Amino acid sequence: MEKVQKVYIGSTSNQGIAEYDFQNGELIRRKWTKDERRCTYLAKTDSHLYGVIEIEQDELQEGGYIVSYQIEENGLKKIEKKPSSGKGPCHITVDKQKKVMSISHYIDGTFCVRKIQEDGKIGEIIFQEKNIHSHLHCSKFHEKYLLKVDLGKDAIVAYQLQENEIQKKAEYQFKKGTQPRHLVIEQDQVYVITEKSCQLYELQFKKEKFSLKNQYSLLPEGEEKGEMDTGCAIQLSQDRKNLYTTLRGKNFVCVFRKKDTGWEMIQTIPSGGKMPWDLAVDDQDQFVLVANLDSSRITIFSRNQEDGRLTYFGEEAVESPTCILF
Repeated sequence: MEKVQKVYIGSTSNQGIAEYDFQNGELIRRKWTKDERRCTYLAKTDSHLYGVIEIEQDELQEGGYIVSYQIEENGLKKIEKKPSSGKGPCHITVDKQKKVMSISHYIDGTFCVRKIQEDGKIGEIIFQEKNIHSHLHCSKFHEKYLLKVDLGKDAIVAYQLQENEIQKKAEYQFKKGTQPRHLVIEQDQVYVITEKSCQLYELQFKKEKFSLKNQYSLLPEGEEKGEMDTGCAIQLSQDRKNLYTTLRGKNFVCVFRKKDTGWEMIQTIPSGGKMPWDLAVDDQDQFVLVANLDSSRITIFSRNQEDGRLTYFGEEAVESPTCILF
């Protein structure tokens, strides 16, 4: 029997964070934390989980929050909640070795890096910048760098992390209106999904310089881009042989397979709901889970171990899911 994996789901609901067990392709609900509303994006270390809390549209002047939890066998134990130091927090990521986190905000463009204390609490800000032209951005730690995509500026930026100092080292400018949204990193390859142009960009980041290698459309061959079509999430399989992306509007999951010369889109499959906001590959590389925000549904796909193609396996009703974290 397959081992039990823990799954945490963020959402725009008022229920907090949903905690599940995942085994043999089945999501088994444990509980909701029921302590916060609109805890939309999550990140974790081995022992702690962190989330950003957006607030309702009429409260945006108040900013947002970061919340931290101790991961325990019987569930999440809340530690603290702190202001996120910006308006509209939309993304959080952590580096458990360096004990730092980065938080992005989509209203005022604030981007900050904070320490993580030894006890898992949210530490001091060691870097912060604000750009009113920013809209949405997310970031990933990679070795001694922090890479950030900025949808509002159509750019990706690399920062070097030092003890208590962060320096900008490189920037790549996408075509205006492309709107890069999310990224994953594999060695010196950086894969970026764009929202407006519905593309997958393959960049190389080497010697503190970005270069474009390839770019691919998320649209099925022969189909025109619709007004509501936007790229959203991207994930890399554990074996590094497949990239999975979501395409809102048409509500597809796109499957890319690695070739000697780049990547090839080998499948588009309905996401099983409306507005596929996030997706995640399980630790065993056997399943892909998709969060369909507007239809309040997590769709579960089995993954072909040979080529990475997906097959519908099942689904679970989850209120307004926005993030899936194994």
